[in-house]
Amino acid sequence: SLRNHEKFHEFQKIFYNENNDEIHYLYSLHTRSLNNNNVGIATINSSWRCKDSNTDSGNLVFPISILKNIANKLKDYDLRILLMHHPISDFKWFNSDIIEDVIFENFHLLFSGHVHKRKHSTHIANDEGIFCCVSPATLSMYKNNFNVGYTFLDVDIETLEIELCKREYSKQSNIFTDIESINVQIPL
Repeated sequence: SLRNHEKFHEFQKIFYNENNDEIHYLYSLHTRSLNNNNVGIATINSSWRCKDSNTDSGNLVFPISILKNIANKLKDYDLRILLMHHPISDFKWFNSDIIEDVIFENFHLLFSGHVHKRKHSTHIANDEGIFCCVSPATLSMYKNNFNVGYTFLDVDIETLEIELCKREYSKQSNIFTDIESINVQIPL
């Protein structure tokens, strides 16, 4: 049931009203032009079948037909980005393999979260690669380890080079500080 998402869905329709974005219960599509490049951003609602954070891992599902439809709508975009709350590993085994194949073959960037550990990786699928960014909650306390921080990316759409800039909050100085900058190339 999507009943528990109705208020958020109404908010989305109002928030994105001035754009030509597609807003649906299970996904949204956002297209933008940036320096003469077309950027397609898709979000999927990986939470629609969630019941309990303690038991959801390995039990989530998402309709493959919808994901393929999203990928098809964005196929001609210069940069294709997918955002979802849960990592691919949280989906049921029969769903996760196909989800991974569709995402890795059709998107350049994948952003997900839900976990309490930062994980960045690149993968090669078909002709192009993908950069995957799994981020912990901004305010994350896990296993008595309190790390507040974030990562932002500077993406060169022409070359698909990425600069990852990681920042963490310093409780002593009461500011976010740069902790690391990494350059990554999405395989072409």
